[in-house]
Amino acid sequence: MSGVGRQADTLVNKRMYDTTKAAEVFQYLFLALLGVSIPLLLQHPQLLVGSVVNFVLIMTAVTMKGWGEVASLVILPSLAALLGTYLFGPFQFVLLYMIPFIWIGNAILVFAFKYLYVGKRVYFLATLLAAALLKAGFLFTMAMVLIKLAVIPAAAAPVFAVGMGLVQLETALLGGCLGAMVSGAYKFLSKKQAAKK
Repeated sequence: MSGVGRQADTLVNKRMYDTTKAAEVFQYLFLALLGVSIPLLLQHPQLLVGSVVNFVLIMTAVTMKGWGEVASLVILPSLAALLGTYLFGPFQFVLLYMIPFIWIGNAILVFAFKYLYVGKRVYFLATLLAAALLKAGFLFTMAMVLIKLAVIPAAAAPVFAVGMGLVQLETALLGGCLGAMVSGAYKFLSKKQAAKK
């Protein structure tokens, strides 16, 4: 395995809080259920659906380890959004063209958190701002490329330019605010348990 592969393996196996295997399974199932059910069942508005999905992604970075768990939680929410929601109205079919880029954007968010917050112990809010900007910047750039190449129809261009740019930034920041509260609760409980030992 190359040096980059080893570094990626090390990074994917980092998490902020160690838990029992049973707690890890419960957390995974909870995040998977939330990441799939909200896009499938809630459907609107994108600000709410996207915020919950970004919360799931951030908690994945903080609490999950292993390629299977992390990769599935990066991929599942966008598949659920494609199948169940009408975030983009009559242009929902165009979302299919963005799916691979959404997976990469989700992975950017997760691995930025794993690297900065979990690995380097950079403050949560600073990590959130950097990760949100990276994800939104990547998705906006990819949407603009697809618009320029006419893969995304001209009629759908304004919807996707905003939906893959500013809205992605907003939902990442809102999901991160919820993630900050939950991560803070984890930290408090971890310290409390450590003090009892």
